[in-house]
Amino acid sequence: MAPHADNASRTTNADKIDEVSRNATWREHLKKELKRPTVVADYHLPDPRLIETLTDKPNRVNPHIKITAEDFENATSRLASMCTLKDDHLLPSEKYELPQTSAQEYGWVTKPLLERNMMFSYPRRTNEIMEYAAHYHAMTGAGQHAKKQGQTQSMKHTSAKSPAA
Repeated sequence: MAPHADNASRTTNADKIDEVSRNATWREHLKKELKRPTVVADYHLPDPRLIETLTDKPNRVNPHIKITAEDFENATSRLASMCTLKDDHLLPSEKYELPQTSAQEYGWVTKPLLERNMMFSYPRRTNEIMEYAAHYHAMTGAGQHAKKQGQTQSMKHTSAKSPAA
């Protein structure tokens, strides 16, 4: 087919499907898509005319604004109540009753569904042989079953010798 053939000569499977079947397929697709939980929360910007895009310099002072001592105390107390450092080290699930974002919804309840049964738990135990192997490995830098240069050569010599018959 020529690279510049007109689109009227092309027929696809989508053209052969009637409109009712196409709508039914699309409805089924949408139903499947809406069954899945949404991963991200909806985020809407407020009125863009009210948002300041560039901030002022941090040390810029407007000389016309005078702050009274009472306003300063109110602002300090309000800031202290909003930014408490006492809960800073806590996990979000300990700070809040419910998740604050959709990302926190996953893994919010970390308690296991079943209690741990010791019948199925096999904790790691050590004995004298394992401690010896660990010390041996720490001293030599190789495992106790690793072949050494001297062993491989001596094994070759012993296997080459045949018993006298």
